[in-house]
Amino acid sequence: MTGAPWNLSGRGVVAVYGGPEAGALMLVRYAQSGVGPYDELLWVSLSGAPQVTRIVVSTQDSVEWGRRNWAIPKSRADFAWEGVPGRDSGFQFHRRANLTPFNSTSNRWCCQVLTPLGSVVLSKTLDTTELCCEQVRVTQDGRLLAHLSVRSWGPSLPVTTAVVPAAWRTLVQPPLPEAGERAALLTTVSASGRVRPARLSVIGGNFHPALLERRPLLTVAVPDFRMVFPVPRVWPA
Repeated sequence: MTGAPWNLSGRGVVAVYGGPEAGALMLVRYAQSGVGPYDELLWVSLSGAPQVTRIVVSTQDSVEWGRRNWAIPKSRADFAWEGVPGRDSGFQFHRRANLTPFNSTSNRWCCQVLTPLGSVVLSKTLDTTELCCEQVRVTQDGRLLAHLSVRSWGPSLPVTTAVVPAAWRTLVQPPLPEAGERAALLTTVSASGRVRPARLSVIGGNFHPALLERRPLLTVAVPDFRMVFPVPRVWPA
């Protein structure tokens, strides 16, 4: 069974946008969920009650059970990642650089950088909190939805949603077409983890108009989090 609740863990980045259509972009890599690991890109509208208005994920199981459990309008897409998470290491990496560890237990990394004069191999011992930025291309049926670059830096600080009013973290999801006459579902999410400053660069794609028209008011990387998606409430009860 993969019904609610789900206990999830992983890492990601959150960018908050202002303006008349305020919202938050979230890019997440789940290491654990009710349906196993998967990747996710979503837009949460914050113009009224929080509502996920667009979301793509990397597995069909996440699509099916996210729609069934919480009326989240998931669809499937492909995620292609480059680089490794973390802050700037001091190397200036070409976006097509190939960064790999010398072996599975070493923290010494080798980077092959493409230059006009050919490829140059660099190596450096890096702490796991001092790795270069990463990029992701999200495509659906061969069409580019988003090409994003994420860079984070500085120490991470602990955070928890326990101090956030429940109304601010309650998703209000209207019924999906396959749900028929079912009422909207309310899901109050709880989470804890660590955050640090980050920068999100939008290279391309049309996932949401705000990404190309505006800069985010706040961007944080979340290198480690735990989250609970509980059994939703029916609204009106």
